Amino acid sequence: MNRTGRKIQRLFRAGVVVATIAGVAFVAPTAYADGTETLGPPSVTIASGSGTSIGGIGLHDGGPGSFDVNVPLGATVEQVLLYWEGLAMAEASGFDDTATVNGNSVTGTLIGGPTRFFIQAFSSSYRADITSLGLVTAGTSTLTVGDIDFSRTTNGAGVVVIWDDGSASDIQLRDGNDLAFVNFAPTLDTTVPQVYNFAAAATDRVADLAIHVGSVVGPDLAGNRPNVIEVIVDGVVTRFIDELGSNNGEEWDSIVLPISVPSGATSLSVQLLSEDDADPDSGDLPASLAWVASSISLPLEIPDPGIDIEKATNGSDADGVSDADVPQIAAGDVVTWTYVVTNTGDVPFAATDVDVADDIPGVTPIRPVMVVLMASCHRASSGPTPRPASPMILMLLLWALSWSLVAILVEPRSRVIVRRTKTSAP
Repeated sequence: MNRTGRKIQRLFRAGVVVATIAGVAFVAPTAYADGTETLGPPSVTIASGSGTSIGGIGLHDGGPGSFDVNVPLGATVEQVLLYWEGLAMAEASGFDDTATVNGNSVTGTLIGGPTRFFIQAFSSSYRADITSLGLVTAGTSTLTVGDIDFSRTTNGAGVVVIWDDGSASDIQLRDGNDLAFVNFAPTLDTTVPQVYNFAAAATDRVADLAIHVGSVVGPDLAGNRPNVIEVIVDGVVTRFIDELGSNNGEEWDSIVLPISVPSGATSLSVQLLSEDDADPDSGDLPASLAWVASSISLPLEIPDPGIDIEKATNGSDADGVSDADVPQIAAGDVVTWTYVVTNTGDVPFAATDVDVADDIPGVTPIRPVMVVLMASCHRASSGPTPRPASPMILMLLLWALSWSLVAILVEPRSRVIVRRTKTSAP
């Protein structure tokens, strides 16, 4: 039901800063608050899942109204949140915290407002968790919402559905009541940006940005009412022009925008603006809007750890007794086993985390920091007694000791070599 809007992408840097240490984003603790003249984290626990689906309907004509919501086949519905927003004639009365959904009566929680938007128009938003009603399942579900009676007007209602198909996503939700009209005094002139922070990934991803908005009149109702949805991903700005405009019935929009999230990105912010970005000289009056809810669903990068070990005898990696490279070892010869540990996955780990064990009795592999010590100082002929160390060996020993103070990080597809030297029996 969402019409295609005009999109202008401006590639410039904006002042969005996220503190990171060792590639990990540090996010301020979540405060459950909802919001008046802003959105906030919901005051209820939000389910985890694989993705979100939304739907909505304008109720400006009094309702009831019906809409469809689509959930992937095979997915399990984890949570269904119903939102509605409207205007009352007075600040203290004329609101409605009840609704019916497919004939079921529900009572909502006030999550924002009442806020005076203009003369005899006080806006407020409500939310009700209707998961237990079982009205939304995999596939297409039709919801009919009605019996919402604000004394001035009911703008509309919509749902956010969280579902799980076995994959993992970072799902974040904000809701409340944030009003904006460009010609009003602050804070009613604009909305508060909502910033979503998340862990970086090594690959590009696409986030679903879902928005529920009331009060934006469509071009087929009262002419064009310009508006902007400004999205910033790690400082790169994209402005979506005139996406809002009664897409889901008179004065209600429930839309989803796909947002490209490049590798390494750690933040996404969104702000709704009452302004004419496409043609500031058009004379069109920018939209008045009531922002009720916003969410993102961003696929998580699934770690794929892996490790491989190969053992060589005197440099030969023979796997079978009849292989051509099987080493020939005489009595009294020094035998050196080399273990090459390779990180075959995409998760780095410290070399000190690697423990190598051998099933040959009496053979205990040593860590890389001991390689020079063993190779330089222990050269035996018929027994394990070490020869006196030469000045060159002492220099190597000092180098090895200094090297042992350095922390080693085994990056993906890199190797750690572990050696053990032993004299064969005469």
